[in-house]
Amino acid sequence: MAAYFQDGKLLFVGGKVAMHADCCCGDLCSACTGDTPSQLRVVIAGITNGFCSTCNGLNGDFVLDFEEEDEFHCKWTYTFPSAVCLQTGIRLTFEGGALFVDFTGGFFAVPKFSSTTLSANCTTWSSEDVPLTSFDIDARCKAEVTPATCTLTAL
Repeated sequence: MAAYFQDGKLLFVGGKVAMHADCCCGDLCSACTGDTPSQLRVVIAGITNGFCSTCNGLNGDFVLDFEEEDEFHCKWTYTFPSAVCLQTGIRLTFEGGALFVDFTGGFFAVPKFSSTTLSANCTTWSSEDVPLTSFDIDARCKAEVTPATCTLTAL
């Protein structure tokens, strides 16, 4: 019994329609209405050196890949090619209208960004501001002198 797509849209198994091709393989985040973007562009600027001399490496234009939806939230991630001030990557989580962007891997406080005002239609995110919501004044990296910024765009 062969399985195949006809016109690239329908999956037939044994001559019977099994499913529409669009249902089989896309990413799914139940917090998003409509489609789930497989990638998000996050642009971070304004983080400066504190005790660590390479904090400016946390600034940049990063493309995060959809990783998973677990019981708590949907998650997109990016892994730095090498650690920056002990941080190994960027994580964006979204659940119930609350979105958080933070850094992963380090044990000290670094800037964090969050928003509760973004549309649940995740594919419409375009140059959305995600405000700085917390930082540690004694952290190795600083964001308070020139407030760090974060923008988000669905790809």
